[in-house]
Amino acid sequence: MTIVYPNDTSKFLEPLDVGRISGIGTKTQEVLMRKMEIKTIGQLAKYAVQKLMDRFGRKTGLWMWQVAKSKDNDIVSPREDNISISTEDTLDYATSDKVKILQCLNELVDEVYERVKTKGYVFRTVGVKLVRSDFSIETREISFSNLRNDKESIVSVLQRLVDRFSFSNINTSNGNVAFRKVGINIQSS
Repeated sequence: MTIVYPNDTSKFLEPLDVGRISGIGTKTQEVLMRKMEIKTIGQLAKYAVQKLMDRFGRKTGLWMWQVAKSKDNDIVSPREDNISISTEDTLDYATSDKVKILQCLNELVDEVYERVKTKGYVFRTVGVKLVRSDFSIETREISFSNLRNDKESIVSVLQRLVDRFSFSNINTSNGNVAFRKVGINIQSS
């Protein structure tokens, strides 16, 4: 166990790899390290926040920069009985292809189910999260009448959940509504 006092937080974080920040996934880390040459949290903290917001969107860019500067305003609260396990993946390219989206979601099932099984959790609700190219987020959920703990229950609802999303390419505000990220969420309630 390591205790890091508030005055020492920046110094402690500075040499750590950017991938150590919870919430920065593999693909974002790849963009930071290879395309932007940001390898450490210290480099991320010194990077121009506007450039991060231009590259990753206002909310995500600002969040990454603030966390790198050891400023995180998220509330820490004790865990309740409700559990939620999720996993997400950024697509190689944005798409409005429903078959491709479903395929990507099916690829995430093993990961989320393994976490359910390892922890011995049961769940009632399965949700799908899709993030559009404009960073707008849409979710759909299905709840079972009783608790489940099997992989088949997750797989069995994915098609119905995906069918609840609009895959139309019409968006008057920016002309681009393709999806860029997919995720699955499992909840106990």
